[in-house]
This record gives sequence, C-alpha cells and structure tokens, in this order.
Amino acid sequence: MLQSFSILKGSVASRPRSTESFVFFLHYRVTFLLLMFACLLVSSKQFVGDRIRCLAGPYGDISTALLDAYCWAASTYSVSSAYFKEVGIEVPHPGIGESENTSEYTYRNYYQYIHLVLFFQALLFYFPHMIWKNADNYMNNFYSSIEASKTTTSSQDTKAEKETESQFDLAATYIEDRWGTHLLYGLQYILCEVLSIINLIVQSYLVDVFLGGEFLGLGYFYIPYYNAKRFQDPISMFPLVTNCYFKKYGASGFVDTIDALCVLPINALNVKIYLFIWVWFAVLLGLSFASLLHFCLAWFFPKYRNLPLILKSLVFRNRVDHGYYKRVVMRGDFGDWFVLSSIKNNMDSLEFSHLMENLWYKLSNVGTETKEP
Repeated sequence: MLQSFSILKGSVASRPRSTESFVFFLHYRVTFLLLMFACLLVSSKQFVGDRIRCLAGPYGDISTALLDAYCWAASTYSVSSAYFKEVGIEVPHPGIGESENTSEYTYRNYYQYIHLVLFFQALLFYFPHMIWKNADNYMNNFYSSIEASKTTTSSQDTKAEKETESQFDLAATYIEDRWGTHLLYGLQYILCEVLSIINLIVQSYLVDVFLGGEFLGLGYFYIPYYNAKRFQDPISMFPLVTNCYFKKYGASGFVDTIDALCVLPINALNVKIYLFIWVWFAVLLGLSFASLLHFCLAWFFPKYRNLPLILKSLVFRNRVDHGYYKRVVMRGDFGDWFVLSSIKNNMDSLEFSHLMENLWYKLSNVGTETKEP
C-alpha cells in the first residue's frame, strides 16, 4: 500500500510555479494529488477490505464467492420509499424493503468504476497546466538570463558585483526589447485559467450524471445533517446495505430468484471521498472566479495593478522600495504587468527592486551612467 502512495512523492516536492497563480496551482497540483490519492485509496484492499459481501439466506448451496462476484459485477438495488421508514421497526436497514411500485427500485452498479473516474478526473485537472507549460517559453528564457545573478553573494569581490550588475542590465534589456508585446502572452495564461474553471464546472456536472443526479446537491442537503446518528448510512447514493437479485435453476427445474442481502464496505469510504470532493470543488470554484476577477480588474483598470503590492506592503511591512516597479507597471499594458508580476513572485525582493531600477532607466531612455549613487 505504501509503495502505491510513494509514486505521488515526486509530485508533492516543492517546485517553482513560474507564472502560474496560486489558484492555478491548486487546480493542477493540489486537486490532481487529492484525486490520485482518493483513487489509490479506493483501489487499496488494505483500507477497504472486501468490496462486497452478500448473504443468500436459506440457500446454502450457493457459493458465497460466486454470489459476491455476481452482485458486484451486475448491480444492487435499493427501494426509495424504504428510506423514509423507521429502521429496526418497519425496515431492517435504510433502503431495504419491498414495494409494488417498480419505479421506486433504484439499481446501482457504478461502485466498480469509481477508481477509474477519479483517475481520469485527476488527468483532466492536469491538462490545462500541460497546455500552459508548452506555451511558457518566455519565462524560461528570462530566468536563464539572470541565473548568474541569483548565485552571486554579497561577499564576492568588486569584479563579481559588476558582473552581477551586468546580469540585471541584461535581464532589463531582455524585457525592454519585448516591452509592449506581452499582451498575447498574458491572454494565453488567462485562457488557461478559464479552461481550468470550465474543466471544474464540466467535471462537476459529469460526476452528477455518473452518480445519478445526486452529486450537485450533495453538500447542501447532507452536510447540515451529518451527525452521529446518520453517520452510519448518511447518503442514499452510497448505501452500506443493499439487495441483489440472483437467479438459478432450482431442484424442480424451474428458475429460482434469490433476493440476497449485500453489504458494501467500500461505500463507507466512497461517501466521505465525495463529500470532501463536493466541498473542495465548491471552494475551488469560488477561488477560481476570484482569481479571474483579479486578472480582469488588472486588464481594464491599470491603477489596480499596484493594489496587491500595496496591500502586501501594509501587511508584511516590507522595507524594500518598490517605487520603480510601480512606475514601470503604469507605463505598460496588461501583458507587461503580468510578466513583471510573475518575475516578482519568483525573485528575491531586493534583486527584483534592482531589476526594476534598471528597467525603469531603460524605458525612460536614461543611461545607467546617470543613475544616482
């Protein structure tokens, strides 16, 4: 079991997020890992045990393994009206009973596909990141141009400091040469974020269809009533005890129908997984729309672009002067701001301040030799 989870170790390790926002990171890394973890958990017999165990009653000549395999591969059923009867008096278990109305019988066989659905869900959440990763060549080229400045320390000699300064000058020149051409680059990233939101919404509806139309309203209906009494069998779409029809030839040569009683231990895990997924999807959707609103405000209102930095300075009381950054941002469009904010999130604050100082003088057509000491 532990070997199964060890394949996720490489994905948990911290990596630079380059230009991706934190919300985008939640989509392609955190959600991907959560769904893969759930997939491995459902597939592991160590935590679930036997997926199904059926009791045939007085029919002792039926193999238990045969009955278990048939009911798992075929389907089990519940009676919807039996959920509204008192357990222990009117019915033995929630959903277990009889009805003359055939429309009250709900047959379910999607339990055996849950691990596959979770696996493909995880892959779909990673897909927008793969698209952006293939398009994000700009930042890789930029980072390579300033790599030397990151490894230089303050204890080196004057010659090394001049080399470091030349690296900042090179990076500023790299940005200046492409100044005003980053709009398409920023638009491509926004489209990837929109694709992530569409993926989240479409997946929610597809899971709702897969679970018989009971997923979208899952949290609204059950979480307020998820107390100790209902904890044993809280959700009708994941019953712990169900029925299964099994037909065979009897001693008289006629077909006998056996109404077996089946226990599904795996549903005790499935119900908690999908309750968590419902909550996580709801939180992620809210954060995604907030992130998209942030980029839209930055696109249409240039003065908004400096607001996050101002708020961050007030909260963390950063003493690094970002005055040059604020001036540079107001001279460019949304794409330029997107590139600079991405660089800022992946650089040391002091180094970024030096870079913005170089860039400001270049954009102002003032030589570096005229800078104040």
